[in-house]
Amino acid sequence: MAIQAKYIPDGHHTVSPYIVVTGVSKLIDFAKQAFGATEVYLSKRPKVARLRMPTREWSTSSAAAIPPCPPFAIALRPVVPET
Repeated sequence: MAIQAKYIPDGHHTVSPYIVVTGVSKLIDFAKQAFGATEVYLSKRPKVARLRMPTREWSTSSAAAIPPCPPFAIALRPVVPET
C-alpha cells in the first residue's frame, strides 16, 4: 500500500491568504502586535514573509517583490477574544 502524501502543510488550510501590500513591514509589525503572529520565514530583499498566528499561517509580500503586481484592497475578518 502506497503512503499518501500530505498536500496541505501543517498550519495551512485549503485556502491560505497571500497579502500583497505597500509597506509590508508595517503589516508584519501590526500582525505581531494585534494577533501575536510570529515569523516563520522572512526575506529582506525582496520583502516576503510567512507568518503564523494561533490557528493559521499566511504569507505577505511587498508589491515591489512581485512586479507587475500592484497592491490591492483586502478585507480580513479576525476573530479575537475580548480583553
